[in-house]
Amino acid sequence: MDLNRALELEPNWSFALDNRGAALSALGRYEEAIADYTRSLEEWPDDPATLASRALAYARVGKGQEALADANRAVDEQDTEDLWDPGTMYDVACVYAQLDAEALAIDALSNALDLGFDDVDLLENDPDLDKLRKSPQFRALLREVKGGQNRFVSVAHKALADPGTGCRMAWASRAASSPSATWAMSGLNEGRSLAA
Repeated sequence: MDLNRALELEPNWSFALDNRGAALSALGRYEEAIADYTRSLEEWPDDPATLASRALAYARVGKGQEALADANRAVDEQDTEDLWDPGTMYDVACVYAQLDAEALAIDALSNALDLGFDDVDLLENDPDLDKLRKSPQFRALLREVKGGQNRFVSVAHKALADPGTGCRMAWASRAASSPSATWAMSGLNEGRSLAA
């Protein structure tokens, strides 16, 4: 898809703005990416994924206050909107790591794992996480993922086993956004039959 052409036809199309912002970020053109993310947020001001992406771009150009504000808003909006996306939480962890907020970064990364994030290669090689590499908590999280443990399914099974939690629908919707959604949903279905 030619994102520039798409934006000529529909200048405020958030999907195209977000994707062009991601492409510009990948090219190291962070100020341009920030501009696209900002335009997208004019249409969808509370979108956690776009807030996290803009926060990461801000962090990469040394705008720490703006990065922190967007990262915190992304977390707040995910909680408010019940839009639990492991990729967004991973990006937030990267922002916090860039800002030397180790405890917040570890917490966000742990939340990303709870939501199904399981990309070992990214965890091992993402330069955004370099400041965490010596942390015992980071190394423990990495060992957990490398060991093939999927926290999402484990936590979902626990929630499904206790009908009083009221979490069945929330976990089902979170599984749909998981990078390993098919596997997570099959685990969730097993949990339903076990809980029934």
